[in-house]
Amino acid sequence: MSTALDAVRTSAEYWASSVRFNNSLALVAFTVLYYDYSLTLFDEIEFFWKSANRSLVTVLFVINRYLGLLGPIPTALEYFTDLPEKACSYYIPDEQIATPLPFTYTGCDLSLTNDQGIHLTIAWGAMLWFDTTIFVLTLVQALRMRRHFPGGLLEIMFRDGTIYYGIMLAANVSNIITFMITRSGSPLKGMDTTLTNVLSTTLTSRLILNLRNPALHRNLQLGENTTAASAWDTTTALETRSVTIGYRFTEGISITVDTQASNVERV
Repeated sequence: MSTALDAVRTSAEYWASSVRFNNSLALVAFTVLYYDYSLTLFDEIEFFWKSANRSLVTVLFVINRYLGLLGPIPTALEYFTDLPEKACSYYIPDEQIATPLPFTYTGCDLSLTNDQGIHLTIAWGAMLWFDTTIFVLTLVQALRMRRHFPGGLLEIMFRDGTIYYGIMLAANVSNIITFMITRSGSPLKGMDTTLTNVLSTTLTSRLILNLRNPALHRNLQLGENTTAASAWDTTTALETRSVTIGYRFTEGISITVDTQASNVERV
């Protein structure tokens, strides 16, 4: 009898710590999502709502932005409120519950079996493969066109696309690992799912806003006699200075002037 009670106690303690950790990670995700929205709201108003241009990009941006903001609300209720059993069945059907718990838990059972974890691993792996394919194709096309479009939109797309892919690669891989290595019936299976979805929404919105932000475009004139070197160029731009006496010299030339004649000496 004592052994059975110890097993139940151990299971309950593991379940409680797992749920607490899972909820903390979800709270981090929600904080990132809504804090970033507050930071970029004025940019959104400036570059989208004040602009007279309406395009497919605008529609896709609004869908990604606001579905990403409203979609996590049911998930937050699932994580942080004590929903009745009938309400939890809308989230997780009874036939998908891993195993009945040997103790009472007031909340939705988010645990998954190993078979469910394998199926979700395949789904998340397919999304990772899709992101990788898009990134490689974008990289190849950007390298082909870099001489025709120095700086500007192409460079911003490549820079932000690289950051997006790097972060999403780490998030997807960590999420897949949780599906594979955590034990059956654990709430920790797929614990990075909410954070990965939030990062995808946030980074996509940031990328589109940066493309609309003229302050980030590199192909701007910095001055009459100064040319900005693009990050795509493989050579280093040489700086020149002008001497306002009717001649133009590069560094390495000095002028000697006296009252009788003027000559130029090369040093």
